[in-house]
Amino acid sequence: MEYSIIQLKRALKRTEAISIAENWQSNPSEIHKFLSEFFSYPKLTQCKGMWVVGIIHEKNAGSLIPFHSAIFDIFKMTNETAVRREIFQILLTTTQEKIRAFMMDAAIQCIQNPKSSVAECHHALQWLLQPSKNHLEICNETISALSSTLHNRSSAWARYAQKQITRLEKLHSLKAHFK
Repeated sequence: MEYSIIQLKRALKRTEAISIAENWQSNPSEIHKFLSEFFSYPKLTQCKGMWVVGIIHEKNAGSLIPFHSAIFDIFKMTNETAVRREIFQILLTTTQEKIRAFMMDAAIQCIQNPKSSVAECHHALQWLLQPSKNHLEICNETISALSSTLHNRSSAWARYAQKQITRLEKLHSLKAHFK
């Protein structure tokens, strides 16, 4: 573990991060140790470590299920956008209703917060798009949150947000038409 943490303290290439991820995945106690000592590490190490956990998620999301509660606890206690962005993506596969409800609320807040990074907002939005397809109330909240960002983010975000708003409005007008 110590070797992995030392590696996280310097600039990492993706291939090196993948190597660390493979090491951690073959020894889950390393993931557990990183997560349990997360707040004792410097911010840069926290961000890189969560990036490694994100890579593990990309390769085998199921292997992180035992760690969802610990990852969720980190999400609730950090304001670091790089860490939150990774956690939005990692926890997207959780089946725990308590976590899902909290993350959906956090996604709305993230999107509406002008200080949130565009990347964090994009990952947060993934929490809302799927449920918006089936629940008009969530759809309306998502549209409202996206609408509030059209003028206080980049033009690229504004185009993306407008595209998502249009898709959601079209989806629900079609559903209403076929009822």
